[in-house]
Amino acid sequence: MRFPFIAAHDSSEVTMKLVLPDSLISKKYGLGVRIDMDNEVAELTEHNNLMYATTVVKGYPECYNPRPLPGSEVITSMPLVSLGFRDRVLGIDMSSVRIAVDGFDVTATASIQSGKVEYQPSTVLTNGMHHVTVSVGNPAGFVMTESWSFRVTVTQLSEAEHVAPLQMQLLQNFPNPFNISTCIPYMLDRITDVEITIYDIDGRQIQDFYIAAQSTGVHNLKWNGTDSMGRPVASGIYLYRLRTGSYEAWRRLVLLK
Repeated sequence: MRFPFIAAHDSSEVTMKLVLPDSLISKKYGLGVRIDMDNEVAELTEHNNLMYATTVVKGYPECYNPRPLPGSEVITSMPLVSLGFRDRVLGIDMSSVRIAVDGFDVTATASIQSGKVEYQPSTVLTNGMHHVTVSVGNPAGFVMTESWSFRVTVTQLSEAEHVAPLQMQLLQNFPNPFNISTCIPYMLDRITDVEITIYDIDGRQIQDFYIAAQSTGVHNLKWNGTDSMGRPVASGIYLYRLRTGSYEAWRRLVLLK
């Protein structure tokens, strides 16, 4: 909005109507009015051509960090599905949190914590696209719904995922040898921190991956043959190590270019 020309120490009154979108999330917002037509004022303050005010909007909860990522491809048939949520003004009505996978309500078997909902399938998901819908409400009755899809592509691990009971185990990467990228599969028998490190044949560390509090089950780590700086490494034999709090195992892999 452009104000009419006014001289120094003069004043002008302008009425402005602000319409907020009905999907606005609960948060503190700022509204500023700046009067500096020629951009000659180096520093603007509330005493120097600037008016600034804040307002708190009681709106919808905020949803963030969906997993698996929307549109991504996972190579495990029992992926951990999760979504973060918060409402910094009104808080969350925890009884309102619902999660559905492929149209089936799985809330009863999901883990709903303060700020996150997690669900891990008890049976394998078939190859193909899968759809997740999560709804979260606040005490004012505003409900935010987040929906996304991901693709499951499982090849050689289909049998390993039926192993019962699960054991802490580092499996052979596939494909091996590989050219562009390879998957390193491993199984966890409990929730634990995981570190997977790649070494060259002389024992020099090439790449390191760390996952905090990873869930029980079969997991896969994808390595694209680069070092910690993102640079492609040379063809050759490499070692990879899985280490948790109480388990350590090594295997070899071969990169061919």
